[in-house]
Amino acid sequence: MPHLLIADADLPDLGGLDLIERLLRRTPDADAMLMSGGADIRTILRAKEIGALDVLRKPLDHKDIRDRVARGFMSRRIRERCHPTYPTSATDQEPRLIGRSAQMLEVRRQIADFASTNATVLIVGPTGTGKELVARSIHEYSERRNHPFVTVNCAAVNASLTESELFGHAKGAFTGAARDHGGRFEQASGGTILLDEIGDATLEFQAKLLRVLQDGTFDRIGGETELTTNARVIAATNQDLDALTEKGGFRSDLLHRLAVAVIRIPSLREHIDDLGALVGHLLARIALRNGHTTIPILSDDAKECMRHHDWPGNVRELEGCLERGVLRTKDGVIYREDLRIGESLASFGVTASAESPKIAAESGSSDPDTSGARFNQPDGRLMTLEQAQVMHIKEALQRTAGNVNAAARMLGVARSTLRSRMERLGL
Repeated sequence: MPHLLIADADLPDLGGLDLIERLLRRTPDADAMLMSGGADIRTILRAKEIGALDVLRKPLDHKDIRDRVARGFMSRRIRERCHPTYPTSATDQEPRLIGRSAQMLEVRRQIADFASTNATVLIVGPTGTGKELVARSIHEYSERRNHPFVTVNCAAVNASLTESELFGHAKGAFTGAARDHGGRFEQASGGTILLDEIGDATLEFQAKLLRVLQDGTFDRIGGETELTTNARVIAATNQDLDALTEKGGFRSDLLHRLAVAVIRIPSLREHIDDLGALVGHLLARIALRNGHTTIPILSDDAKECMRHHDWPGNVRELEGCLERGVLRTKDGVIYREDLRIGESLASFGVTASAESPKIAAESGSSDPDTSGARFNQPDGRLMTLEQAQVMHIKEALQRTAGNVNAAARMLGVARSTLRSRMERLGL
């Protein structure tokens, strides 16, 4: 029996879809591809449903076919080397702290130490490292676990989370207040309240929060009785609160109240040895979430690329890349190009221009614009070489979230060379 069948959808006697279905029913380990001159979405979905590896569009591009067939055979070798695993446990859907590195073991030790107390905890660390997950872990390991865990996004207090939502209001306090309403601090009574993005809190909110931390009291809007809360307060931020305090953006007395116990969450780059365990856990969750019966396998080039990426977005960026890979894989193997690590929206065919936003997919291509128009000045003249260099370096820095080391690798130059060029160009 063949390892790979390429069947034409328009065979005269037996359609390609039927032929593939019969083959895969008899030889489940075989691979198959469908050729079609005008496959609509129903044909493509049907081909996927019966197990076809890929759909090739006619007229055929021989180089494209060679590449896809080579990838198919490479995927077969990888699958034969790696036994399939199955996302069978519902717990795989639950986010949890992963890693046995020294940094993560220290975080776990601090969680255990602080969970047994009622101390206010300040969690600091870069965006995407799992600060809310650490806060939930403290709550779950404490004696408050059977009481509410309430999250407040301090950055949204002015926009959508009013004082009424935080502290509640009394009946008749304002138009529409038809009954008494308990705020978030009342909801969290006996449990834990997480003040996320505390560095973005307004000074007005900081003053009201300070009172709650000092004596556990607050007033409902329009209320005549002072209320108390015994909710444990945990705050989280990705900002340097010491520097923010020096600039006048954060109250020093509030900082002293919050920083009773401090947990620092390392960036993913700092505990890169945990990458394998994180990838395994996240792939299981993503596969289960997307209805996969087996967990996709990472190719060696994908693993190598992930190992050398700086991960400026940390675990959140990692999960996004893995989900992209799971959605793009056709054969259960995720390759480097499926992950699109470190790429900006522009590389997905989405431009940031307010004058001419477009999605390249509308024209059937996901490649960035190569027409040369992007190197034109507003008056139509071609950019100077220096202007083009500035734009190119800025795009590399944007794709790597400002990480000069990663941008240098992307541009194929040494970090010192890129630094020197940036200084010369005034970047």
